[in-house]
Amino acid sequence: MVHIGVIDSGVNREFVKSYHVNIESAAIFNINPSKSCIEIIEYEKDDIEKWKKGFINHLSDESGHGTAVLSILYQKCPNVYFSLAKILESDNKGYSICLVEALNWMIDIVRPNFMNISLGTDDERIKKKLYRLTKKAKKMGINIYSAIGGEKSYPGVFDTVVGVSKDKVVKQDIKKVEMFNSNEKVKIFWNGNWEIVEIEPSLACAMVLGDTINQKEEN
Repeated sequence: MVHIGVIDSGVNREFVKSYHVNIESAAIFNINPSKSCIEIIEYEKDDIEKWKKGFINHLSDESGHGTAVLSILYQKCPNVYFSLAKILESDNKGYSICLVEALNWMIDIVRPNFMNISLGTDDERIKKKLYRLTKKAKKMGINIYSAIGGEKSYPGVFDTVVGVSKDKVVKQDIKKVEMFNSNEKVKIFWNGNWEIVEIEPSLACAMVLGDTINQKEEN
């Protein structure tokens, strides 16, 4: 079965329960100000079952972004299983170093077939670290899809990932550019309901990855 790693803001509990979304593992990455260090909390299958029953709340999506992304992937690929790394808070902001640590966790511990990163950073301080990790992932056969929000949108602009923008899909590793329909709308799970919204880079990333997986399975 295909395994997708998603780095985002967590996921809505009711969405997972209502649609029987298969969550294999998860982890939360944040900065502990009092200790000036990165705090990592890992959740295995038993912990995720406790979260579904309401005993644990940390994995829950406070912004809705992660759920929207996951709901697109789920519609495209309902039979895959997911591992989640939560790095974004309720304002859809997070720390760049947490992106580095989440990517490292995905590569060394989770080892999914594909990875969806519908976010990015322009932080030059961690650019080299991110690049080295995406290069390592590529060598391991982990296919990373990442949204591009600007000229300095890491890791989306790296030649080691498939970068997805609103108007085009940039497969920089093979120097190929494919046009993407920017007028398309997409169905997402938002605030407890399904809604049709205009597409933007982070949502387009999940759409492209889902379509790619479907095409591979058909072939």
